[in-house]
Amino acid sequence: ACTGIGDADGDGVCADVDCDDNDPAVVGQPGSSCDDGNPNTINDVIDSNCNCAGVAVPCPGVGDADGDGLCADVDCDDSDPGIAHQPGDACNDGNPNTIGETIQADCSCGGGSTGMAPILTCDRVDGLRDDAEEQPSGQIRLASNDLELINDANSGNQVVGLRFGGLRIPRGAYIVSARLQFTAESPNNDNPADLTIYGEASGTPLGFRGSGFNLSSRPRTNAMANWLPSEWTAAGQAGFAQQSPDLSPIIQEIIRRAGYASSSAIVLLIEGTGRRAAESYEGFAARAPQLCVEYLIAPPNFDCPERLADFGAPCDDGNPGTYNDQVDANCNCAGTPAPCPGIGDNDGDGVCADTDCDDNDPAVTYQPGDACDDGNPGTIGETIQPDCSCGGGSPAPALSCARIAGSSDDAVEAQSGQVALTGSKLELAGSSSQGSQLVGLRFSGLDIPRGARILRASLQFTVADTQNESLCELRIYGEASDNARSFAGSAGDISRRPATNASVEWMPSEWQAPGTSGHAQQSPDLSAVLQEIVGRGGYASSSAIAIMIDGVGRRAAQSFDGSASEAPVLCVEYLPPAPVVPRSGGAAAPETSTAGALLVPPARQAEVLENLSVYPNPATDRLTAAFTSAAEGPARIQAVDMNGKAVLVQERDIHKGENAISLESLSLPEGIYVLQVISGSSVQSVKFIIVSE
Repeated sequence: ACTGIGDADGDGVCADVDCDDNDPAVVGQPGSSCDDGNPNTINDVIDSNCNCAGVAVPCPGVGDADGDGLCADVDCDDSDPGIAHQPGDACNDGNPNTIGETIQADCSCGGGSTGMAPILTCDRVDGLRDDAEEQPSGQIRLASNDLELINDANSGNQVVGLRFGGLRIPRGAYIVSARLQFTAESPNNDNPADLTIYGEASGTPLGFRGSGFNLSSRPRTNAMANWLPSEWTAAGQAGFAQQSPDLSPIIQEIIRRAGYASSSAIVLLIEGTGRRAAESYEGFAARAPQLCVEYLIAPPNFDCPERLADFGAPCDDGNPGTYNDQVDANCNCAGTPAPCPGIGDNDGDGVCADTDCDDNDPAVTYQPGDACDDGNPGTIGETIQPDCSCGGGSPAPALSCARIAGSSDDAVEAQSGQVALTGSKLELAGSSSQGSQLVGLRFSGLDIPRGARILRASLQFTVADTQNESLCELRIYGEASDNARSFAGSAGDISRRPATNASVEWMPSEWQAPGTSGHAQQSPDLSAVLQEIVGRGGYASSSAIAIMIDGVGRRAAQSFDGSASEAPVLCVEYLPPAPVVPRSGGAAAPETSTAGALLVPPARQAEVLENLSVYPNPATDRLTAAFTSAAEGPARIQAVDMNGKAVLVQERDIHKGENAISLESLSLPEGIYVLQVISGSSVQSVKFIIVSE
């Protein structure tokens, strides 16, 4: 049988393939099955070197019986490759009165919250006594043909009052969003314009009167909003540049006051410096200022009603020396003191020595990037520079808007991963035929310089149809890349893109008529998402920016292929970065940020991390993260809950080869979390479950 080859040991395996032709007990040959003794491998076979080796199991110690890529401990049916959902995935329990359901730990669909779509109400100044200007002398002008915000060339800085009597917001409603919309009366700007908007702290504010100081003498809300408007370049403009920032905290404070009723009027007061000229009721009634408010009749059942937040919700404790700021069990906002490993904090002010402008003086806590005032009345938006000087101000913010410009700039990805590039509409974020889906939007031509300070950013859609699903909750995030490429038809082209840490939740009110493009179709402020993108090391002003939207419910917007002139628009107001001034005797200091909980460090090395797994899973109060690394150095270990909140952040040193990092004394509520290990630009993620003992 082995002619010309032989079989020395007579075991029936020819010498050219027998792994040991002198031992009849060894009958293995390349390609034959074997057992390498490793429980974390499968399909073990003898290789060309006569070694027994298997293919690494993607779920060591757990398994993946149906081969769908989901480990048995989280796959809701590990015998059916067609069932790929797992705890934490979005789902729909079929109840039209709930929103935000996810696959639960027992693989049922639930966890949704009750409610309804926000209600939109808008009211325009509609009477002689509903807009007014108060000059520095206290004189009141009730019949001006324009509203000068704020500087009057003849009299100086004044106070402007606006009264809205027809909003009909129920007392105690939960305010989702609120914005003022002006129309430019002329491009007669005086830069810089720095405006502050307050509300009148009254449940029953009266109309304006001609008596002296009738505006400035009114009680003011504690809540206020700062607005640095960009240039108004032409009369008749009524767009993003003429729209205020979100005023929801102001309106929320007013409608919770004793004496307020749905029939009450709401008064807003504006003061500041600089000038933007807006139409008044007397000058052009149809273009008078308009206030639009979205609200929920039954506010969410918050753990901390005064903060409108739940325990564990992110917040800002105002301390630059802390991170992971969260609402605690006493409804206080508190963060974790920021450590300075290997750097130090000599004066103990919570600012690390490498960024503290004076690490020997605990009273000096400012650092590069903090707001400051250089004393120049002709500039706004100054920040502490890398050399610890105050500078970088601008005469006025710049405004940049870009519309979707081609078929490959908007796309929809179905749950199957199939990507459509030429649909006639963008269904946010569910299709009646395809179920939940992911929408991608790509904008080129914004020309925002790297390192710019983003003041405001918003998406504007146009209604394609009114087949709304009342409970609609969307999540908007960006693509974490230096220059987003066009969308392609390949499977998973949108979902495979890296996501920014920053994201924004949006509960849009009902979309009432096709062709509408107003307040209800405008996203919340996306400045955090844009700031993360333009701060990336490889981003350039010529880079394209991609935005992704997922969620539950349905709102239908026009796409490029449905109506190019009504395709989505992204508008951004920003302050250009100051020239980088190096610290004495050295290169320019790198820009860093400690704002927010989920920040990926600047890239330091190539992709280095692989094969992240955690055990035990489920866990109780301890967890071990195992992975391999191609380099040694610092890494960030962080855990994130299914709402995107960081619940754990640690800095650890890792080494080449296999790593096992123990996380002890965990104190996390039962639920599903994502563990991330970050080293340079390399990120590995894995889900884990916390259960009670």
